[in-house]
Amino acid sequence: MEISCSGCGKLYRIDKSKLPKSGKAVMKCPGCGFRIEINAEPEDADIPSTFADLPESTPEEQPEQPEAGVKPSHGLDGDLDDEEAGYENFEPGVKTALVYCPTYDTMIMIKKGMQQLGYEIRRCSSAKDVRARFRYHIYDLLILYNAGREPDGQLTDILKWVNNTSMDVRRRVLVLYLSINANLNDTMRAFSMGVDAMVNSLELANLPSILEKIEKRRESTYRVFNECLKKVKEDVF
Repeated sequence: MEISCSGCGKLYRIDKSKLPKSGKAVMKCPGCGFRIEINAEPEDADIPSTFADLPESTPEEQPEQPEAGVKPSHGLDGDLDDEEAGYENFEPGVKTALVYCPTYDTMIMIKKGMQQLGYEIRRCSSAKDVRARFRYHIYDLLILYNAGREPDGQLTDILKWVNNTSMDVRRRVLVLYLSINANLNDTMRAFSMGVDAMVNSLELANLPSILEKIEKRRESTYRVFNECLKKVKEDVF
């Protein structure tokens, strides 16, 4: 079976024979040390072939404590309350990206491209997860991947959140929508959906260069606004 860490987004294949037949097992993420709870699945559950090359991890009864000053980020589907879910510290100046992508292969391609541009990547699974994470940190980039012709329920809820968030937060986040029927030049459709740009998912290999162009265009669009805002803050404070 495959599992993902909500703290860093890494995916792992777990040998079901090492799990209890019922109940939960607990392991620490080898990547970030966060606690992962694993629910036992039926023995006939299918294991996607795309996870065959992932390292296997052995569940442990007691995970190590996370790094001081950083709380586990499990989203709101875990056992953390609303005040703890989504909390995470990033180094000052680090570019951060939050990605909604339910497809493993696509997530790997997105992560590879964003790392080339120096982004720290986190994966989200729902609108609740997005809200929890943005409560403590405003991500520079929000990438939303539509695996089908139409957005699924979770993606639809995330888009609603994007359109309802405050303008002070919204202007600081570049929202990128990936879909098989998206067109980078279709600015009117992007505007109607409340995103900054739309990229065809067939262009994922070129995502780093495309994103750099989008960032420059957005910076030019908001240059006067940001300069005025900076001046107002200097005069007031």
